[in-house]
Amino acid sequence: MNLTSKIKQVEAYFNNIPQMVTNATKDVVQSSKKQLADIQSQISQFTSKIPLSTLNNVTGFLNQAQKQIGVVTPEVKNTELIRWSVCVVLCCVVLLVVVCNVLGLVLGPLGLAPRADPTKRSCTAECGGLFLMMGAGFSFLFSWLFMILVLLLFLLGGNVYTLICQPWSSGELLNFIDTPGLIPNLDIGRTLGLKTNLSISQIYTNCEANQPVWTALHLNEVININDLLNVSKFTGQIQQQFDKTNITLPTITLLTPDLKSQLSNVTMKATQFDTSAITQTMNNITSINLNTTADILDNLTATATNADIKSELQSEARDLRQLQANIEIQIIPQMKTLMLNVKELRTITGIINGTVGEVLNNVGTAQDFLNTNTTQIIKTESGTFLDCQIGYFTSYTDWAKLMITQQVGRCQPVAGVVDSMEMILCSQMVESLNAFWFSLGWCLLFFIPSIIFSIKLAKHYRRMKYSDVYDNHIVMTHIPRAQMKAT
Repeated sequence: MNLTSKIKQVEAYFNNIPQMVTNATKDVVQSSKKQLADIQSQISQFTSKIPLSTLNNVTGFLNQAQKQIGVVTPEVKNTELIRWSVCVVLCCVVLLVVVCNVLGLVLGPLGLAPRADPTKRSCTAECGGLFLMMGAGFSFLFSWLFMILVLLLFLLGGNVYTLICQPWSSGELLNFIDTPGLIPNLDIGRTLGLKTNLSISQIYTNCEANQPVWTALHLNEVININDLLNVSKFTGQIQQQFDKTNITLPTITLLTPDLKSQLSNVTMKATQFDTSAITQTMNNITSINLNTTADILDNLTATATNADIKSELQSEARDLRQLQANIEIQIIPQMKTLMLNVKELRTITGIINGTVGEVLNNVGTAQDFLNTNTTQIIKTESGTFLDCQIGYFTSYTDWAKLMITQQVGRCQPVAGVVDSMEMILCSQMVESLNAFWFSLGWCLLFFIPSIIFSIKLAKHYRRMKYSDVYDNHIVMTHIPRAQMKAT
């Protein structure tokens, strides 16, 4: 039958199924690769459709501004040093007036003797009086400069705080900048090609909420990302081409009718195989006893008168006994082994009919399944694999859409820059400037009573050239007292 070669032929058929499917779907695979390449090219061109030129202009402007800032930074540092120096000098002037007044108030009472002559007052009291007069003099000397400086700083700091800082903090400044016509050619919506008007305040609000650039700049009005990243039209074409593909496999005959007939003949012959005759024959062989015949020949030898015949009979008797011994030693053990094999063969022949019938039935079922369902199974599994791959690609485009529209380019740092500028300008510069002139104004306000008290107190502490003498040259006229007459 040569069933081994038939089994190898069937194995080769199964091993060639992937290659046959590859050959059948070659055109679909090539077309799918082309469609996917078109999708990749379209996604790659996505950045070219975004108005990045405007962002590049903004970047160039920021870079130029950064260069200008780098140029003027040394001058700003020098100006800052001068500003600090002027402020320190002004504070030192105020401190000088305060120190003079404090020294005058300390040294004056310490060197003052209540009963001492004003012309002989101590040096300590004299120094206290001089310090008080110096404080008053410095107050008169620098007050006009402080007044002018307070007025100028008030006009500068107050107006900047009122006109810029407060509107900036409340958001009114951005709304004022968005006023149409205030800044020429300031139309962000038209620059980006939007259908709606986009204001700076809206961009700041969106960035403050940490929204992505896609939402903050309303780029959905410029680019239809749903249409750009829509892969359903491509996947639909791939699916249609795959459905039109006819994946057919050649039929295979596992067992030819000749082989089936031969197997059936084997079954029939196995059922007709009779082991009883073989067993009976082996029993007849094992029941032979040549020693009995040899004994009969020995008895005949005893009655024989001819010496030749007697010798021949004795030789035949010995040969029979030797033959019997060989049968017992060699033949009978082999007969027992043969008997066991015959019994085993009887058992095998009892089940060979059912086994061969089951094999023929299974082979027929397998052949019908392969010839009927293999093509459909391969097409179904190939379609499942194709759907899985398309699902991966669809998931990737959904992820790309999510990243572009919701994750990439969150512009909260832009709002942070604006807030930082507000903090630097208003909180650190304007408010500190206003605090400085306000404090300086209060110092000027306290200079007035300081001058008055310093001058009033100085004459009580300073040494006088002439003593104040009060001579009593008034002649007092005695007024007679009225008296009562005696009665």
